[in-house]
Amino acid sequence: MKILKWSTVIVLGLIIASSTFMYNCTESGGGNEIIEGPPPHLDGGYTPDHGTVNDPDTNTPEDSTEPDVPIEPSNPTEPSEPTEPSNPTEPSEPTEPSEPTEPSEPTEPEEPTEPEEPKKELTNPAPNFTVLDYEGNQVKLSDYIGKPIVLNFWATWCGYCKLEMPDFERARLENPDVLFLMVNATDGVYETVESAKAYIEDNGYGFEVVFDTMEQAQSAYGISAYPTTYFIDEVGNLVAYARGAISYNTLMDGIGRIK
Repeated sequence: MKILKWSTVIVLGLIIASSTFMYNCTESGGGNEIIEGPPPHLDGGYTPDHGTVNDPDTNTPEDSTEPDVPIEPSNPTEPSEPTEPSNPTEPSEPTEPSEPTEPSEPTEPEEPTEPEEPKKELTNPAPNFTVLDYEGNQVKLSDYIGKPIVLNFWATWCGYCKLEMPDFERARLENPDVLFLMVNATDGVYETVESAKAYIEDNGYGFEVVFDTMEQAQSAYGISAYPTTYFIDEVGNLVAYARGAISYNTLMDGIGRIK
């Protein structure tokens, strides 16, 4: 009987651990698509003001104006007396013809200027947060605004996070104008700053790694599964996101939306 009870406890423990792992670490099989716009829980719910629509049944017609009173014609003026013709002037002496000027050299046509690209406006700001950088200093997401950002939430205990990292490193090397900001879920129990740094350094990754020791970033973005990736343009707009491990092609699709 004791053996049966212990077997039941072990099986239940494995089921709970497996469910927790699948909830916190999701995979898309390398084909998760980029979703345009912010997730519903990050959407500000802005509704454009299209103005009010007038109801023809409730509208009152505008008061009609009285017709203008006709204006009486003014009295005609009397004709003025004719003026005497002025004395004709004597013809002037002919002037000598001026010497011909040398033709100026033709100016080269100006090269057409390329039209300037319209500047992006901040219409959907990405939620800000405070984390620790690699040196232990407090930094904010807003400190990195100014170039396109791939914002990735990850942990070393998440196998699917590790699965997609080689593709992230490849994309980072191919896109030096894009910042790859990797936010580590540093809870101090399952993940520590030391364990996260060891993994990054052992694999030779050159990402900008920050540590969410206060869980501000995870809370601001409502992270419930790892990995999760957001795409932010250079002015700070949250453009798109993807949940679960993504392939290289899918990652490049997201980057193309913020460049």
